[in-house]
Amino acid sequence: QTTLVRKNYFLQTLFLGSIHFEEGLPMEAWLSTWQQVHKNSTDLEYRSQGLIECLQQEPFDFYSLSDVISYLPENQASQILQMISPEAKQNSKVVLRSFLRAPKNLDSRGWLEMIDEQNRFQLRDGTGIYKFHIFKKQPKVI
Repeated sequence: QTTLVRKNYFLQTLFLGSIHFEEGLPMEAWLSTWQQVHKNSTDLEYRSQGLIECLQQEPFDFYSLSDVISYLPENQASQILQMISPEAKQNSKVVLRSFLRAPKNLDSRGWLEMIDEQNRFQLRDGTGIYKFHIFKKQPKVI
């Protein structure tokens, strides 16, 4: 009642057995997203280690934590922003995309919730199953 099957990869997979219509692809599979990423000077790093250790090791400019909250114990899930390296630069961004379980009682000290961006991505997401939480690192108070 809220979306067309052709605009939802989950419903396409459920009813059609595979994705038949491109408009049902998630945002990370859109050609425009791929082109934008590849024309930037972004370095991607793949690591084979525990998430918490990786978050604490060194600062990054961008953290994409898609459905991570669902797989963490509640006490770690609520502290995920505080587990990021304290050396994370001002304006670093964290995107939490939740499916199975959204964050509860999230400790966001030092991070500004980007509500307008969250709403924009929520509207653009054709699946209707994700909840977005987007944060930007605030300047340190002296």
